[in-house]
Formats: sequence, structure tokens, C-alpha cells
Amino acid sequence: MILPSDNDYQEAKHLKRNNSALQPPFRELAAWLSAEYRINVINLYYDKIIPDKRPRLTVILESNSDERRFRDSELGNYNRIDQDRIGRRFSKIVAERQDDRFNTDGLLVIFAAFEPVARVEANESVTEAELESLKLRLNNKDLWKISRLFGGVTFFFFTDAQVKKYEAAGLRERYAQEYAPLVEPHDEFGYISKRNVAVYFDSKENFDANYSGNWYHYYK
Repeated sequence: MILPSDNDYQEAKHLKRNNSALQPPFRELAAWLSAEYRINVINLYYDKIIPDKRPRLTVILESNSDERRFRDSELGNYNRIDQDRIGRRFSKIVAERQDDRFNTDGLLVIFAAFEPVARVEANESVTEAELESLKLRLNNKDLWKISRLFGGVTFFFFTDAQVKKYEAAGLRERYAQEYAPLVEPHDEFGYISKRNVAVYFDSKENFDANYSGNWYHYYK
């Protein structure tokens, strides 16, 4: 689950929006996970990995902090003990229910956080027309463009010197306040209201010199 268009995100969003209960065998596993790990499980998403069709189970949690609990503190990889333990529990539930819809041989268990993707979806719902309207309202002759992507928004001035000038003047906080109302109508789950979209200042000078004026390279 990386993009708002991903199937696992869309399914989780539907469940969260409607406060829907998970269906068996996921309901039983979610209850066990909540009891064992004290986490909020939004969804459990089963699919198969191409090309060898290895079964995969994604545990979709609320926040990054929940997801990080399942990572090794040194290497940052998922904790194999937890992966295997959850996989065995799911296999047991499936076997007890005699549910032949799910193959658990070689099951890979991974984890994902819902909140970061929901924040991206809310931010990227702001239209180009709204950004241009905001630019006009700000009425700053040194402001070249406003660009939003993923979980942040960047205000581009023409030169590096202008960036330093307006950073020193504390303009970033004001621009953050001006931008927030554009995102709020799309903040379905209240994540943005708890922590605002990240606001950055940059320059066309930097964009042209170091990224050849190419948005793909800039956001890569």
C-alpha cells in the first residue's frame, strides 16, 4: 500500500469510512492481533505476488508508529518472529474453518500504515486551479509556482536568495496557514487536522540548475 489508487488502500478506506466489520477469517485474526499486540487493525488484505503467486497477507494498521513496531530496530526489516507467528495463526484459523479460499503455504506477512496514504490522498486532491487561486491571493511577485505532491506542498520562489529572505521573515508559517483550508475538505479521517501538511520553500533557480526543470527528476 503506497498510493491512494492501490486496491488494499481502497478496500481499507471503504471499511474505515463505513465502520464495517471484517469478514471471517480476517475477523478472527484481527481480534487476535489486537489482543496480542494492542494495535488498531483496519484491514487484512490477502493477495498473491506475481510472478510465482506466493500468498501474501498485509496487516493494515492505523499509523506509522504501529507499523514500525513490527520492524527490526537495527536493520529496519520486518521482524521475522512476528511475521512467522502471525502467519501461523492465520494458517490455523483457515484450517479450523476449512476455508479453501486461502492458500497459506509459504505465506508472506507484511505490514502497512493507513494514515500516510490517506494524508497523501487528501493533499493530492487539491486541484491546480486551487493552487493558482492561492498564488493570486498571496500576491507575492517573487512567488513562481506552488506545487503539491505526496504529503507536502512546495512554494517556489524565483531565486535562492528569495527563499532565504522569506524563510528568515517567517513566511513559511503564514503560507502553511493559507494552504491548510485547501486540504481540509478532503481530510476525510481528520489526519491533516492533527498534523498539517509539510510545507517547503524552494526556488526555480534550484529547479532549473539541479533538476533541468524536470518535475519527474525533482520528485524522484
